[in-house]
Amino acid sequence: MNNQRDVDTSTETARLQQAKYAVPEREFLAWVAHRDEADRRGVPFRFSLPAWRGWWMHQLTLLGTEARRGRNRQGYAMALIDPAGAYEHGNVRCVVVARPAAAEKCTARGAHLRVRGDGHPRSRAVITPDGRFGSIALAAEHHGLTRAAGSLRARERRAGWAFADEAGGMVADAAVAPWDGVRAP
Repeated sequence: MNNQRDVDTSTETARLQQAKYAVPEREFLAWVAHRDEADRRGVPFRFSLPAWRGWWMHQLTLLGTEARRGRNRQGYAMALIDPAGAYEHGNVRCVVVARPAAAEKCTARGAHLRVRGDGHPRSRAVITPDGRFGSIALAAEHHGLTRAAGSLRARERRAGWAFADEAGGMVADAAVAPWDGVRAP
């Protein structure tokens, strides 16, 4: 580990290696991101592009065909064995990135799409025969309908479906016409 020679990790050298070894652009960018993140944290990075790619190909082959590198749930990451050491052969191991969905950062790309129901600022609560749901999407999913079909039922107050009012009370009438599958004129 400590006798490791200095490795040229410059972007120019890596671009030449990328062309020589036919490394896909996505993997090149992942290597650059890893190198830059290590530099930002003050950790020496001693993997050339081909060595880094070879290490990952070997690790993922050992883990199986479904194994993927990355920050996604159940993705794999390169972790330091000795936190005071460098990213180099002999001081890294492959670990699973296990993050429960609830613990994911809200700043992650698409995080606003995971908020459903009452927690989303644009959702409207809906009342169905099975109870109150925080959004049309949740109610439709519960009833096995598309979101469009659930929205139509709530808008036209069919089959016991209706939107809850702004104050949180129910607006559903006691005498709601049963859904007959035909849209009213």
